[in-house]
Amino acid sequence: QVTLRGRKHADAAAVKAALGITQGAPILALSLTQMQARLMEIAEVKSVSITRILPNELSITITERMPAAWWQQDGKQGLIDADGKVLAREKYSEKLSLPIVIGEDAPAHIGELLTMLESAPSLKPDVVAAVRVGNRRWNIELAREVVVMLPEENPLAAWKRFAGLVEKEALLAKAIRSVDMRVEDRVFIMPVEQQKNPITLTTARET
Repeated sequence: QVTLRGRKHADAAAVKAALGITQGAPILALSLTQMQARLMEIAEVKSVSITRILPNELSITITERMPAAWWQQDGKQGLIDADGKVLAREKYSEKLSLPIVIGEDAPAHIGELLTMLESAPSLKPDVVAAVRVGNRRWNIELAREVVVMLPEENPLAAWKRFAGLVEKEALLAKAIRSVDMRVEDRVFIMPVEQQKNPITLTTARET
């Protein structure tokens, strides 16, 4: 007898094949390590726990990978999880409201991005996309076509400083097109009107 829990998106036939159980086979003859390894090869499977319950039962719990972002690259869009693992869109039928990440190496840095976005929950609804620039740093695209340029080093601190400015200065209510956070103790704000000079703030360093 096999009790399987947690499978929702992983293909049922692929899971059955990975189990490799023959009806009537001795339960002690099964290699749980090999069974676990086969299950882990399925893209939607993140982790597997298998318990042998004598005399004749296996309890299997699958933890699946869940989509964390849309990944856009070369004109195509797919899903990735919080570890950067590429997932098959057709396996996830539910409506997915997720951030869009753009760039060849974006999946490798998705964990950093998600941590950063979680650090300022009030800004999350305004985030439209996150773009990797030169495989080095992030540009965050917000609603109303505002771009926040983050530094290569410690983007989390810069994003928190930006969130503080949004709260104190109501930046997103102003007619701006970009906010440059790449210098630690200065912020450069570009107005929407091209003829206007940039605004420089020198009080953005955290205390």
